[in-house]
Amino acid sequence: LFPYTTLFRSDYSSSAAPFAYTMPPRITAVHPNIVPVNVPSAVTITGEHLSSLADGLPGCRLVGIVGDVDTAKRGATFLSDTSLSCEISAAAPAIAALEVSQNGQDFTDDGVVVHFQKLPTVSSLSPASGSSLGGTVVLVTGTHFFRSEHLKCKVGDISADAVWISDTIVRCVTPSLYGIGNAIVRVTNNGVHYTSNQVIFSFHPNELVSGAAKPAVSTTKGGVAVEVRGTGFRNSSRSEERRV
Repeated sequence: LFPYTTLFRSDYSSSAAPFAYTMPPRITAVHPNIVPVNVPSAVTITGEHLSSLADGLPGCRLVGIVGDVDTAKRGATFLSDTSLSCEISAAAPAIAALEVSQNGQDFTDDGVVVHFQKLPTVSSLSPASGSSLGGTVVLVTGTHFFRSEHLKCKVGDISADAVWISDTIVRCVTPSLYGIGNAIVRVTNNGVHYTSNQVIFSFHPNELVSGAAKPAVSTTKGGVAVEVRGTGFRNSSRSEERRV
């Protein structure tokens, strides 16, 4: 459309300026939707009818829900018909909705939520070592763990889903066939920003029992010293026996 201006209904300007009507954009998701405080972070906004923002002045803004956030309009980058990129940040933990606009005035009202959280930390592991075959269940202790679908542990360079227990404990399982040696264990709340603490998990050779125990028989009273031979045994306060 080309709107014309006039002082009288029958007398319009001789020049025209283009004007377009488009389908209103709609936001369906933001990733990551958990963002660390005081860390400017680029998030990807996905939705519908975002192609209408390509030729305009795409922008985004935060709408505070819990806590204080900067609600100023900021620029967005058009990526595709279904996605935009926008950089957001907050100075303290907060919850906000992220909305977009094609003209800097008409913003969406879809209420897709972003959580601003403190970066998690890792302080200790229990146990701190396990078999190189993997499968060791490890309780990771730290701070600011957030229950989310993107909560993960990374052992060395291998990531796996983590189980949230509390804001200070998550449960992870070591990867299979990692190899012998040490690996740093990290945690992420959003799949993007990982902890930076240098907390180590040690992989040791798998214990193998060779031959029969000596003696191989005892009464139900117990108390008999039994000699077991094999490979991969370690001098550890966490050594255990298992009867099968």
